[in-house]
Amino acid sequence: MAIEEKGYAFFDHTADIGIRAQGATLAELFVKLAHGLTELLAEDTDLKPRQAKAIQLTAPAAASLLLAWLQELLFWFAAGHGARRYV
Repeated sequence: MAIEEKGYAFFDHTADIGIRAQGATLAELFVKLAHGLTELLAEDTDLKPRQAKAIQLTAPAAASLLLAWLQELLFWFAAGHGARRYV
């Protein structure tokens, strides 16, 4: 799939899978990567937003901020699914 369709695309990586994305701004790039990560994690599940959560992160560089952002999303995804899985 070309990046132009969704703003992100997946590619094979020796460790697992990668996501390529593009955005006009850094914020848009982060949103596109979040959408790609969500698609990977949710697979065919129809997810619906349940609540908004403000996240404030700081990092010395954009690459570090991106890593912190994706780790934060993974944490909240795992915490939400973990709670439903064991109830």
